Amino acid sequence: RPLAQIQEKINKLSKKQSEKNTLIIFTNGHYIFYNEKIVTNFKTYYNKGLGEKEVLEKLKKFDIKTRTEIKAIEESLIKHNRLEERKVSVKEYRDKKRYS
Repeated sequence: RPLAQIQEKINKLSKKQSEKNTLIIFTNGHYIFYNEKIVTNFKTYYNKGLGEKEVLEKLKKFDIKTRTEIKAIEESLIKHNRLEERKVSVKEYRDKKRYS
C-alpha cells in the first residue's frame, strides 16, 4: 500500500478511539501505538498523583523515552474522555513522599 493510504487509515483510527483499550498518538511527525498494558499503567500512576517525570520513570520499561510522549498520552486520553480526574494531586503525592 502507498504510504499516504496507511497514514490516512491510522489517522482515522486515532480519531475513533474513545472506547478502545489501546491508544494511538501522533507526535514528532509519526504515529505511536500504545497497548492496553501501557494505557492501564499510565492511568494507575496518573491517579496515584505521579507527575510526568515519575510516570516516565515507571514506564521506561515499556520503551517510552520522553516526557513529550507522557504528555501526549495524557492529552489524548483527556481528549477522548478516557482519563478520570486525579484521586491524589501531584503536590499531595510529592508531599506525602517527602515527609514519610
